[in-house]
Amino acid sequence: MENLNLALVSSPKPLLLGHSSSKNVFTRRKPFAFGTFRVSANSSSSHVTRAASKSHQNLKSVQGKVTVHTFASISSSNSQETTSMLSCRVEVQSELLQQVLLFMLQNKHLGMVQVCEFLKPLLDFSIIRLLGSESPSSSFGLQLVSSMASFCCSCPSESMPVLMLLTECLKYLPHETSEDYRKLVFVVEHMVEAYIVVLKSLAGEKLLIAEVQLHAVEFLGTVLSLLTCLQWHSGGYEPIIELSRRLCSVQKDLGLQWEPGLSTIMASLFTILVQSELEHEQISISKLLLLILKWKYDKDDAIATNTSSPFEEVLFLLPFVSLMSSPSKYVKALATDLLLILEKLLLKMLVAVRHKPIIDEETHYLSTPGIIVLRLLRHLWYQDGESSSRISLLNLALKGTHENEVMHDKPISWAFHLRGFCLSIVERRKSTSPLLLPQELFLTETPLLSAVLSVLLIHPSMGAAAVDSLSSIAIMDPKLGVPLLLAIMFYSNIFTRNDIICHDMLLKIFEMLPSLASHSAMTPLVVQTILPMLNRDAKGSLYATGTRLLCRTWEINDRAFGSLQGVLLPKGFTDFTSDRAICISLATSIRDVCHKSPDRGVDLILTVSSCIECQDPIVKALGLQSLVHLCEADVIDFYTAWDVIAKHVQGYKGDPIIAHSTCLLLRWGAMDAEAYPEASKSVLLNLWDLVTSSHGTKWEKTKIAALEALIQYEVAQLEKNVPDFKKMNLELFFSETSPTVLKVMEDFHVKIITYEHMIEEAEAQCALLNSESLCDGCFSSDSDIFLFGARTVYREICLGDGGYVVCYEMAEIENKLGLGRDSLIALSLLLGSDYHQGVHGLGSELACQIVKSIGEKDVLKKFASEGLGWVKKRKGAKNNIGKDDTILQVIDAYLKPKCHSADSDFVLKAHSQYPFQRTKLHHICAVYFEWPSERTDGYILPCIAERDLRRFANLRSTSSELGLNLPLHEGLESPADGRRSSESSYRIGDNGTSGGTN
Repeated sequence: MENLNLALVSSPKPLLLGHSSSKNVFTRRKPFAFGTFRVSANSSSSHVTRAASKSHQNLKSVQGKVTVHTFASISSSNSQETTSMLSCRVEVQSELLQQVLLFMLQNKHLGMVQVCEFLKPLLDFSIIRLLGSESPSSSFGLQLVSSMASFCCSCPSESMPVLMLLTECLKYLPHETSEDYRKLVFVVEHMVEAYIVVLKSLAGEKLLIAEVQLHAVEFLGTVLSLLTCLQWHSGGYEPIIELSRRLCSVQKDLGLQWEPGLSTIMASLFTILVQSELEHEQISISKLLLLILKWKYDKDDAIATNTSSPFEEVLFLLPFVSLMSSPSKYVKALATDLLLILEKLLLKMLVAVRHKPIIDEETHYLSTPGIIVLRLLRHLWYQDGESSSRISLLNLALKGTHENEVMHDKPISWAFHLRGFCLSIVERRKSTSPLLLPQELFLTETPLLSAVLSVLLIHPSMGAAAVDSLSSIAIMDPKLGVPLLLAIMFYSNIFTRNDIICHDMLLKIFEMLPSLASHSAMTPLVVQTILPMLNRDAKGSLYATGTRLLCRTWEINDRAFGSLQGVLLPKGFTDFTSDRAICISLATSIRDVCHKSPDRGVDLILTVSSCIECQDPIVKALGLQSLVHLCEADVIDFYTAWDVIAKHVQGYKGDPIIAHSTCLLLRWGAMDAEAYPEASKSVLLNLWDLVTSSHGTKWEKTKIAALEALIQYEVAQLEKNVPDFKKMNLELFFSETSPTVLKVMEDFHVKIITYEHMIEEAEAQCALLNSESLCDGCFSSDSDIFLFGARTVYREICLGDGGYVVCYEMAEIENKLGLGRDSLIALSLLLGSDYHQGVHGLGSELACQIVKSIGEKDVLKKFASEGLGWVKKRKGAKNNIGKDDTILQVIDAYLKPKCHSADSDFVLKAHSQYPFQRTKLHHICAVYFEWPSERTDGYILPCIAERDLRRFANLRSTSSELGLNLPLHEGLESPADGRRSSESSYRIGDNGTSGGTN
């Protein structure tokens, strides 16, 4: 078939309809605008020719406009051919609309499906022209929709293809401005009217009306899906929701059965309701959903006999519970009616078998937010929420990993990932860092996910995880505080029913309450919800739970402390003596208060004392732990507290729980042990007694706590107060078999060994080794090292290019400055050092003059006997300061430092571990000085020999004082292996190491 140009123009005279190959089809004096749209037709050549001839004969002019132009009729053909038609000017739009209607009427006998296929390009093009167009011609598309809807009303039995065609064109409607939304409402309104007329007209024909109802539901689903998927300009959803309700109401009034496709409508309504904040919209949505639910469950036993899964309905639980906080009575009334239905559905889910197969899960081709949430809920309910490639995206976003890197062999709760993601947002807000893009997007979807979790609360295995996730969401988004609080109250009514035994689930859901107090405005509401549990007549488990919930609420918001303090009274342990659970909950809450806020814990000190006086071992232990936290924070004195409570823990050796808590407390006696020598001795003996007398696995934890407590005390105190401490400690160490206890005992022994080899000053030890010729020099930047007796000190070592080292010799200081070791100590007393502040205002030059004037031999004697008062008087000070007792201590600290002597086992062992390594020394000198090995030996070996001779001289001098005559060969033997040191310095073995020391 050849292309035809169907020309529709404005002209004062009739125009000819000509073939596309002809020229000069029409002429006119003035220019005019025209356009083209393309349609597909299946027609034979002869049929189109006859149609064109007939159209030409019917043309006539009325008042300067073209009045009749007949569209080519259609016949079936396998070939698809395209025709083009010029779009008309505004003046003839009404005529074109008439032509469309005439075309539909004249060709309906050929089948409306083919007619609609022919008209589809025209309709789509007209709808697309609505985009951004403000000209009068843009209204043609709306008029075309209205005309086609009118046709449906006139021909109900032929309306289905037309209504389906109109539904398909909805996706082309623009959605940028409020005017675009008005156009959508216009189209939906006319289509709803058409459906209503068709439904009423076909009420007596079951087959036809069933088809119309099916397409009507699909139409509503498409419209509501478009509302949820596209970002429409703010215009309110109420008009379309009301039109939808009207269409559903007509179907229900006609006695039609509930259509399963309405589940798609409910999923879209859920999304719209969650996003809506306008009261009139909420009312419209509530009315529509109430209509649908009453339609579906129209009989008393409909819920019980229904085999479909009620996931679409129960998703509305949290949104409608939220509406119960609305100030509007009408909204509350609607929400109440809906919640009554939802309550029955939830009860059915509670008693139903969870692994029941899904019967009515239908395929949804449009993935709207509501459908996605619905699928998620269904998947989690039947799959235990285990991680899969479809629902682990939160975990990937949180960890920044790729999906291929995730191991799928271990099931991980989806709710667990969700909770972690929420807490990451909370932590990021605390750090004042901007949220990441996935986190910002997540916040917009929080209401949808909260609705899913609110249903999972009744899940037998995911309920606890859902509570934790909702708690984290409440902390992350305080706006959900009121809805979640109302949800808790709603579920509490369900779980307290006589026909439902779910006390454990009730307590589990109550655990969500403290998290709601993250917003200060919610704290009074949360407290008022918890306080009824704390009535004297309440069950023990409920009272204990209420106490713990109130404590956790205080941990989140301090505003709840007043109410908590009113519960944690000392008399509570006497009032509830017979109820152990309540006493333990009170003691645990007291311990948590002391731990989190010791200042608040001090206010409860009388209650802490009541805990410790209690006869129950767990309550007593918790009271001791409370005291531990107070002592740790140093808000109370340990020995004062111990003096009060010691009589109440005398039987600690009979119970490992009490003994363990006692050990935790006694460790804080180390802080002021020297100030309380008698009390600290008693404490140490108690701890040591627990270490030596605790046997068996149940006492293992106590023994570890006792050892860790002993580690806090000074070893000198242990040696002083524990009889035969070293011997008993070794016996205890060798007799212990528990690996965990041995690990702690190793730490204990490290402390003891460190104490035995502890030195007061590192410089003092190095200086002693240098003065005893056990080392050639000291590396130190502290000038005090000369005061400890060092002879050679190296500083500012640089081994790079142009390297150097600064060396100070005490001999040069004595020769050039005339200052010996005693004089330097005296200068430190005058000018100040690590041990003394010195004389204020005294300069170094005057200080040197004073010291030299006294002399090296007498300067320290004068300072020790007279102090520094005479120096200040000499300066002209008004106050004559007497003898300073600290001067003797400073002098002794320099002359008799606390360090290992030269002949101690510790020093000898250290020397034996670090022998002279000739090969390494050759390598260092070759790298940094470019010395050959012979030159290195020439410099180093004589120095080693000189050092050994000095050592021998010192050793011989000492032996002479003791009346011994030490031969030369014996004095030069190495203490490490008995060989002669002088020989070993020159006779180097093949391995490059000698028997001497470096």
